[in-house]
Amino acid sequence: MTIGKKIPTTPTQYSQEEQSKRKELRDLEKCYIWIYTDFKRPSGCPIFVLALSEGARRVEFSKERLLFKSDKEILDIVSTIVQEHYQKVDGKIQLWGTIISYIWHDKSGNKYTYNPDGSYSENSTIDETKATLSIKGKQIC
Repeated sequence: MTIGKKIPTTPTQYSQEEQSKRKELRDLEKCYIWIYTDFKRPSGCPIFVLALSEGARRVEFSKERLLFKSDKEILDIVSTIVQEHYQKVDGKIQLWGTIISYIWHDKSGNKYTYNPDGSYSENSTIDETKATLSIKGKQIC
C-alpha cells in the first residue's frame, strides 16, 4: 500500500424514490422561518453578542415534515410549527424580546407572515434585520 493513494470507493446508487427525496430536501434547505420581535438594542450590548445570537431568530424544525407536500399543506404545517414554537418559548426570545410575528420563506423565495397564533397575516412589510460582524469587510458571523 502506497501512502497518499486514495482507496477506490463504489459510487452510491440511489433508488428513484431516494433521489427524489434527496432533491426535495436540498430544495427545502432554502426554506426557513424567521422571527420578528420588538427588539430594541440595549445600551452597552456589544454587537458581537447580537451577531452570535442571531440564530435564535430562526425556528429550528425538521424539513422532512415538509417532504412531498403541496404548497397548501406546507403552509398549514408551518402554521402548526409557529404555534408550537410560540408556546414552547412562551412568546419571548432571550435577548431579542417578545415575538410579534413569524415569516416563512419558501423554496421559491416567497414570504408569508404568520401571527403567533399560527394564523396568516397580510402584513408583508416587515423588514428583516440581521446583526452581523465583519473584519476588514469580511463577514464572520
